[in-house]
Amino acid sequence: MNRGKTQKREATSGTTGDVSMTTSTTFLSVSIQLILLSVAGLIVFKTVSDVGIILFTFHPCLMAIGYLILMVQAIFAISGRSMFADVSSHDKRVYAHWVFQTLALILITIAQASIYINKNNNGYPHYQTIHSYFGLGTYIATVVGMFGGSATKYGNSLKSFVKPIQLKIGHGMLGSALFVFVAITICLGINQTWTNEADAQLKLGTMAIIFISALFVISKSIKTALSRVASMSKK
Repeated sequence: MNRGKTQKREATSGTTGDVSMTTSTTFLSVSIQLILLSVAGLIVFKTVSDVGIILFTFHPCLMAIGYLILMVQAIFAISGRSMFADVSSHDKRVYAHWVFQTLALILITIAQASIYINKNNNGYPHYQTIHSYFGLGTYIATVVGMFGGSATKYGNSLKSFVKPIQLKIGHGMLGSALFVFVAITICLGINQTWTNEADAQLKLGTMAIIFISALFVISKSIKTALSRVASMSKK
């Protein structure tokens, strides 16, 4: 009798622990999404306040919305953590991932075009800063990543060339690396443009929040990719 009660208590304790961990993870996930939503809003507000609405304005504003809101939602959608999408089934997660990524790419492309045209109009030279080089590389990697995502989605059709699980691992790891570059690029842009002494603390705090949040955003993708690598090695 006592043994039965002990086992029951252990089972209940384990269940409670799992629920608690899930609840805390969900809370942290929602918090990160709200934080990045706020950071994107701050970038938009500060850009409009500092320079007004000109062609340049579209570059930081649309980059912030595209990467910090839409791309984050795309990543969270596929892992079942998006605040703004129905992620109740795998098909819905994949669909939401695709929609958010497509919208993000559209805004990011407009942002990239706006800074290019703005420099042409004003006679400024292109690609003179570390931020600009990172930005170009990140944009190209984003486009390549979209094609990689399409290959992953239709992996069964390509299994005579490469295993679907290998495509998933590659897409997950490269996507995670890309988002780290996104965080670096945005931080470099903030460091380059928020030059007023009054913005010093705000700049450092915002950059730290972006980078730390980015690590959380990609954490599940990396964990899933490593788990798939481990499962492949056992076969």
